[in-house]
Amino acid sequence: MGSFITEKHPLDRTDWLSDRDYRSRTAYANFKHAVQLFGFELARRPKQCGHSTRSVVVHPGAAIDALTHDRPGIHQRSALTRAAAAVVGPPFSRIVADKQDAARSAVLAVSAHDLPPLAYMGPERRETGRPRAVPAPAVSLDPELGAFVWDETERLLGAPVFTTPC
Repeated sequence: MGSFITEKHPLDRTDWLSDRDYRSRTAYANFKHAVQLFGFELARRPKQCGHSTRSVVVHPGAAIDALTHDRPGIHQRSALTRAAAAVVGPPFSRIVADKQDAARSAVLAVSAHDLPPLAYMGPERRETGRPRAVPAPAVSLDPELGAFVWDETERLLGAPVFTTPC
């Protein structure tokens, strides 16, 4: 699960884990860069080895809890939040979605069988809309950065991602 935040915040390769300079927004953007780069690398590597593993990177668009319908035991908004959402929800629904609508891109990614290679799924209007294959941020498709994140992941794990070599 990626994020379109990667379009606005560049990956800091020298401090991609935010060990040196922690700022929450930068750390979140670096994390989402890593997720997307790893996801696309995971789409490339098994194919090169003849494996049928499929990896699809998804971004949910913009979603907020206040617009998400109540589901007792799972998600319950306060009376004030429900009242405010009833008033401001309709005009804001073109720029933000509820969490249920935001999940539609992920549902499509796991259920569609005819996605293109290196598919990136998200809402048609970036923040909201019907899920579809959308253009991935160019940095997320960079094979050199993908290999960097893959190698760093294996270094941090102390083990290879795949237990059987190619």
